[in-house]
Amino acid sequence: MMVRMYPTPPPRKHTPTPPRIADWPLAQQYAERLRGTVVACGPGFRLASWPDVPVTRATALSRWLASPRYVAVQMTAAWVWGACYQPGEPTVLTRGGRISASREQSGATYLIGRIADDEVTTVAGYSVSSPLRTAYDLLRSERVFDERERAAVRLLAFGRREELIARANRCSPGESRLIRTRLEALYGTASRSPSS
Repeated sequence: MMVRMYPTPPPRKHTPTPPRIADWPLAQQYAERLRGTVVACGPGFRLASWPDVPVTRATALSRWLASPRYVAVQMTAAWVWGACYQPGEPTVLTRGGRISASREQSGATYLIGRIADDEVTTVAGYSVSSPLRTAYDLLRSERVFDERERAAVRLLAFGRREELIARANRCSPGESRLIRTRLEALYGTASRSPSS
């Protein structure tokens, strides 16, 4: 009979969370960046030893997502999910309440609105719109729908085009037309609903 002298440790039950670099004093953040310990991660920082994955990206946004009522949306959420290289200025949806003056001066765009709980995913303790909701928001945005947004929608909604078409059919006529036009540009004329 063989006896093991060093038992195998049990598997971890939780995923470690990256440190919140935004909580460090600003001088320390920049000193660590010069030292190479910290690297840029979108509009924030991450430890160089952490991989560039959704958990790390969401944590890099901790300065702007301090409360569960703040949700990363649009290209910011697309960046968290890895569907674009840079998020640009963070875009955050505020669920309920008003936006404080300090938030308005934080270097982010804050929108006031509603989003269903089932369309919000918690990543490292921060709220991010789900990949499908993010794709939908990009499709209906009044901003320019350029190559960056098109690539993000393709990645976020991979294999779920029919769900986007069904959702477009439930929108207002103007929004539905905009979404269908953009879906046709992405996928061809097959995105038209039978009733249109």
